[in-house]
Amino acid sequence: MATIAENKIKKVYSINFGCRLNQYESISIETSLQKSDWEVSENIDDADYIIINTCTVTNRADIKNRQAIRKAKRENPNAQIIVTGCYATTDGKKLQSMEEVSQIVGNNQKSFIPSILNNKNISNFSDSISEQSIFEYQSPPIIKNARSYLKIQDGCDKKCSYCKIPVARGKGISRNYQTIESEVKSLLETGYQEIILTGVNIGHYKNNNGANFNDLLQNLNNVPGNFYYRISSLEPDHLNEDLINILNNEKFARFLHLPIQSGSDKILKLMKRPYTATFLKKSLDMIKNKAPFIHIGTDVIVGFPGETEEDFQETIKMVEYAGYANIHIFPFSRRSGTSIDEQLNDPLSNIKPVNGSIIRERINRLTEIKNKLYINYLKNSAGITFKAIIESVDFKNATIVTENFMKLSLPVQKNFKKGMMINVQYDEALNCSFIDHRD
Repeated sequence: MATIAENKIKKVYSINFGCRLNQYESISIETSLQKSDWEVSENIDDADYIIINTCTVTNRADIKNRQAIRKAKRENPNAQIIVTGCYATTDGKKLQSMEEVSQIVGNNQKSFIPSILNNKNISNFSDSISEQSIFEYQSPPIIKNARSYLKIQDGCDKKCSYCKIPVARGKGISRNYQTIESEVKSLLETGYQEIILTGVNIGHYKNNNGANFNDLLQNLNNVPGNFYYRISSLEPDHLNEDLINILNNEKFARFLHLPIQSGSDKILKLMKRPYTATFLKKSLDMIKNKAPFIHIGTDVIVGFPGETEEDFQETIKMVEYAGYANIHIFPFSRRSGTSIDEQLNDPLSNIKPVNGSIIRERINRLTEIKNKLYINYLKNSAGITFKAIIESVDFKNATIVTENFMKLSLPVQKNFKKGMMINVQYDEALNCSFIDHRD
């Protein structure tokens, strides 16, 4: 891979799209550059290089990527633009046709961007995904964001019929436990008190010694210190009683995000999701019995090809049964190269797209239910003491994020500072108060 920087170039500006994993990688790239005397600029117009870390989860994400590239070049015509991330990996040929793009760096080489900019010879690095290329990231030496991400896994071996991410991120690969523990300790020394475990499919974690996700969490639970972990997102089929028991420990946030995508067995089968509605209900019952105040969020795709009104009603029944604290609602986004796209292109297939107006109407109905469920969760969790992290402080108020992911404000106390862990309670009107001990 050719180098594109000269030593005199020292200013970089980054733009990030997509998931927590992308955020972790962007922050780590900035950290590495700062350690080699680069300045991470807060202004796009004075940067020598602009790094755009892309997402490709939906068609809308692809559009936003291209818009951002063109806008960046308009705002800083003299800058060199490096495009990386998932869209750069899956659609590099499209990006090559954009005159604004100086260089494309796929996900498997993303961690080497600091070396590229520092004119180091990286020709000995393989283009294939390896533990070195995937996990060669550095933690920030100071508290940049109030809460820190930690990458434990990448890639996905699942073959969901609608998803491009396995193409963008490759097969599942897990990070060595010793390096995870080392980074946890480094983050604690920096002062972080919430560490967000992230990856593409973290429940699939399995290191070279055969340790699985539950083993990893149990080991991380033994790391001493006054802090807690947050599980970023977990596929429902990885949920089990042992995992819930681990998550009930003080070292873990009372938070789970379980993307179900649909409550209809027919649609789940078309999506190639490895569970049924019955499995989901049993899992939810298990969570509620063991962790009654936990925030459970989910993702739902509305208007998947072949979805009837009856199928949609099954999804409504599921979300109401679960009582989700939050639902991320997505209209179906057709992605080239996926198996559902191939079915839709087959004139003999009996799977047909859902009309756009029907999708919009269903999204509106589901949004109303989402709002009601949020209010119900708020009522049920009001008056309970939760851990929280202070995200910002001014002379009057502190903005916080609780372990159950409520973003709130409360009157500032004398010793409050960014990144500090405190205990709080809130009422149904979201009035928040500081509690100086756990009940």
